[in-house]
Amino acid sequence: MSPYSQLGLKNVTFRGKSAKEHTPEFYALADVLLVTLRKIDLFKNALPSKLFEIMAMGKPILLMVDGEARTFVEEVDAGLFVEPENPDDLAKNILFLKNNPEELHRMGGKGRHFISRHFDRNKLADDYLQILKEITLRRLNNTTSAQNNF
Repeated sequence: MSPYSQLGLKNVTFRGKSAKEHTPEFYALADVLLVTLRKIDLFKNALPSKLFEIMAMGKPILLMVDGEARTFVEEVDAGLFVEPENPDDLAKNILFLKNNPEELHRMGGKGRHFISRHFDRNKLADDYLQILKEITLRRLNNTTSAQNNF
């Protein structure tokens, strides 16, 4: 018997590992998604990639990671910071969002808008191609210039 059934929690299911390709399906089912890392200094510079996936799906984040990730989520206004390893703070923020569904929608929309503006794959690919063209032209010009000096 799991500790969750002992507590009488009928709306909690831990499914274990699932294939990465199923992640968007699980994200789509959620109203808010939790991103958590242990409370250690090593993670203060972490920016979990799942932040970008969650924001792209228009889902708000409850972030239990301090440091760079917290700054990012707060600047975008895509979720709420929860003190890592603090279950009372987590419960408080879950209840806040439960009682303020307009905040879920607003923060999810902010994250989605930010990702579509700054991390569109086609735009990033075009930008990268432009950089490669500029580097190639510079090298060609430098090679031609060097050959002309001989």
